Amino acid sequence: GDVPIQFTLLKGALAGVLAAALSQPADVILTRATNGSKETTIGQASRDIFVESGPIGYFKGLIPRMVWAVLLTTVQYFLYSELRDALFDRILKGAI
Repeated sequence: GDVPIQFTLLKGALAGVLAAALSQPADVILTRATNGSKETTIGQASRDIFVESGPIGYFKGLIPRMVWAVLLTTVQYFLYSELRDALFDRILKGAI
């Protein structure tokens, strides 16, 4: 397309960072609730995290998750953009 590849990659990376940061607290709470030896409710898991680590506890493991998410979403966004543009070009030229 007409969009520079750097911009496309940046949009994918930004999407990955935002998705990771916004979903991390829920993921940490769910992991705590489901990985214990005893049954724990989501509310109890959330309270335990807050008591043990404070608000920062909800973001434990965020950096590795952001790296993973940036790599994944950047590649996905790039492939989607390139395939979309290629298909539209073929459709407009009447090849499909």
